[in-house]
Amino acid sequence: MKTITKARLHTISTLTSLSLQCNTNVTVTADGGQLSNDAGLVLFQEFLHRINFRQLANQCLKLPDQRRFWKASMIDIFLEKLLLDVAGYLHDSSANDWQRDPVLAATLGSSRLVSQPSLSRFFKRLEDADLDDFRKLIWQVAALAFRLSGQSRFVLDIDSTHCDTFGNQERSAFNAHYMAYGYHPQVVFDQESGLLLETV
Repeated sequence: MKTITKARLHTISTLTSLSLQCNTNVTVTADGGQLSNDAGLVLFQEFLHRINFRQLANQCLKLPDQRRFWKASMIDIFLEKLLLDVAGYLHDSSANDWQRDPVLAATLGSSRLVSQPSLSRFFKRLEDADLDDFRKLIWQVAALAFRLSGQSRFVLDIDSTHCDTFGNQERSAFNAHYMAYGYHPQVVFDQESGLLLETV
């Protein structure tokens, strides 16, 4: 499979063995052994490592944290939530299953895999100012992608979307189009790259 960019030609071959830079104790192979439904997330975690995503997150996010005793940092909790979303898990309770996943525990470190209550407390601590910080992070990632690809043409696609909510979340409202309660944010994408640039 070939991916062509203006800058260079990349050839991607079948994966046989890959040593991770994000965790040198882990090698990804296709020869069996302990299996996981979410092993593909290891490659996404490697991608985040190679673009220094944790460093970008630390620079942009000033997440409040008054905890006295904790194993996972606020950035670790945010990264696990990001991985859950990438994997398509709609409910934070899936985090409890991840704590028993041998592949994710080996790659991320078992002490950094958090439970559903930790994710819930994470969201409860967030304030409006933190959302602005997340927007900064989105822009930093987009700017990095634009620099690496050499993209010079941009087409902005502004639209609304729907995010389901459960319970009595603040500012949640009924959406007749989706016949469900949730949030109805406006989003801005760059049509050329498909990257999310802004959400309101």
